[in-house]
Amino acid sequence: QNEHNFTSFHQYHPLENHRLIAKDDELEMTFRAFNGATLQRAHFFERLRQKEIELLEYQRKLEIKVDQRTEQVQKLSLALKQAPFSVIIANSDMAIEYVNPFFFEVTGLKPEEAIGQSVAIIQSEQYEDFYSDMLETITAGKIWQGDVHKTIQDGTQIWLQTTFSPVLNDLGYITHYVGLQEDITEKKELELLREDVERIMRHDLKTPLNGIMGLPQLLEGEGNLTQEQLEITQMIEQSGRRMLRMIDMSVDLFKIETGAYEYYPRPVNIAAVIREILDNTSSLSRAKSIVVNVKFEDGDLPLELIVNGDEVLIFSMLSNLIINAIEASPINRTVSIDIVYGKEMIVSITNDGAVPVEIRDTIFAKYHTYGKKKG
Repeated sequence: QNEHNFTSFHQYHPLENHRLIAKDDELEMTFRAFNGATLQRAHFFERLRQKEIELLEYQRKLEIKVDQRTEQVQKLSLALKQAPFSVIIANSDMAIEYVNPFFFEVTGLKPEEAIGQSVAIIQSEQYEDFYSDMLETITAGKIWQGDVHKTIQDGTQIWLQTTFSPVLNDLGYITHYVGLQEDITEKKELELLREDVERIMRHDLKTPLNGIMGLPQLLEGEGNLTQEQLEITQMIEQSGRRMLRMIDMSVDLFKIETGAYEYYPRPVNIAAVIREILDNTSSLSRAKSIVVNVKFEDGDLPLELIVNGDEVLIFSMLSNLIINAIEASPINRTVSIDIVYGKEMIVSITNDGAVPVEIRDTIFAKYHTYGKKKG
């Protein structure tokens, strides 16, 4: 009876049957959605965990970089503090923001007398346009260099070799200026002392030299000299005048050595210079039976051969080379002077001798010689 009733219920109530089936489908969809959401949460938390690991790794690397940068900054700070020269850092308005301890040691200033002040406090006393020239140079993005002379607070006069340069950002704009100053007072004093000594030497050498130069004129005035004797007296007078010019030029030679010489070339008759050198060295070449041949482009040396240069320096250079060639040549040989004149002049001086093995590595070094007690 019951089975019959149940069957009859479903047979006579189909709507309810559909509702049960719909609920089953809904439960299944809900279950699937729940499983999907759970899986998505699992994926989300996994990605979150991976991101956390990546962030921790990035943090570790960042901390290492910070430690390295901190170490670099500490090294730089120690280097600036212990540097044996002054370091000055100024902002774009030329106001000083930092100076290292050596700056205070050299200048005698206190921190409050420098920090916040204009860079103009390093103004040179012997260079009126120092600050304006420096400002014009560094604001144009260039490096300025020069020697600064100052009297510091205790009255001492000092010389500072100074370099100022701009600091640019990534966009090319000037953000700061950095200055370096090295105390060169001792070096300057030695240079000034050397110049004083040379001035005294020039004065003391000129006095007897003037007497020597006047002697040929007295002898010529007697009127009883032979032609050969006249030529000798003229050579003595010429050599004296050459020596006088070289004495006057001794300061310029010092400037050449220190890189401070200003070169002003003038027309020089190099043919006349070579002839004068050959006259002066004739006794030396005769003593060794050496013949000196001069060739100019496969011909004889002309009376005039003009080049631009400094006559005294040219004479000194060629004279030393020719004398060395004669002295280093074997006896009864030839020394050749070959001159080629194109876009530039080339003077080649050769002999039949060989450079000793002992000095071949230092042949062009200053004051090196071989086989001469007073070379």
